[in-house]
Amino acid sequence: MGEFLRAVAGFPGILFSAALPVVLCFWLLVAFGGADAESFDSDADARAVGLGGVPVAVAASSVTVVGWVTSLVGSVLIGRTALTGLAHAAADVALLLLSLLIAWHVTRHLVRPLAKGRRAKERASTLGDTARG
Repeated sequence: MGEFLRAVAGFPGILFSAALPVVLCFWLLVAFGGADAESFDSDADARAVGLGGVPVAVAASSVTVVGWVTSLVGSVLIGRTALTGLAHAAADVALLLLSLLIAWHVTRHLVRPLAKGRRAKERASTLGDTARG
């Protein structure tokens, strides 16, 4: 348990651990009607980073959760090595970058089918509106 807590509270896990309650609170607000899942879509465009087609909140949540899990696993593995000092710090920075890359890649593959389904629904509703009008 101590190893897990050190991974959660240490670098780079703490960056994702700090974002996780924000994500959780946002989705609780959505669940109870206090916010809309597409609240951030007018402010940010996930297509710029290859995550378009789903609400920005979905993509950001996925990146946060996958990055958190990846950084925790990596932190535990780094902690079990004999690295100290600068080598340990370099490994932690590399883990942060790797966690972000893995999280982006996994999220990209997760949102692709959702985006296709969403585009198909939008096209169908647009065609239905056109046929009625």
